[in-house]
Amino acid sequence: PFRLLGIFNMNKTLREWRWDGKELSRLDFAWEPRLWASSSLDEKNAQKTRQAIFQSALSAKDAGSPHWLRSLHRTHLPEKGPFSICMHRKEAATLSYTETEIDRNRIRIRHLNGPPCASENPGNRKNRTSPEPQEREILLANLATPSETKPQSSQFSAADHPPGFHL
Repeated sequence: PFRLLGIFNMNKTLREWRWDGKELSRLDFAWEPRLWASSSLDEKNAQKTRQAIFQSALSAKDAGSPHWLRSLHRTHLPEKGPFSICMHRKEAATLSYTETEIDRNRIRIRHLNGPPCASENPGNRKNRTSPEPQEREILLANLATPSETKPQSSQFSAADHPPGFHL
């Protein structure tokens, strides 16, 4: 089983395709903050617990910012274990963190090889704690045309994506 998520900025649509091994289904969602969670242990309780943490985090002053999103992925609320967003249990754990930034001119991916809790801030090498997960920033595409020489913001505006969008 797996999920594929589609984020369609042009028509402000969030779409999920699910494959359960037998059937493919499609779900459409409103353009608003959303959390997707999975668990091979207990998906219903993982979703419920992580959704409550996500909803609480949305009230933060910096909700939706890269710092907020990274902090959310490092959290061990309600306790370090199978239902925290940074998940740890005997037979499985969160192994990495990847974030994608897309603007008019480029697509950038930052990847942290290791659990998010092992890094203070995946976007800033100076704030890392030990052990030091690897980070790679890759310029996937330069989408600017020659006439576009003005630098563009590396963050979406609130109108471009659901605030606090979380995968």
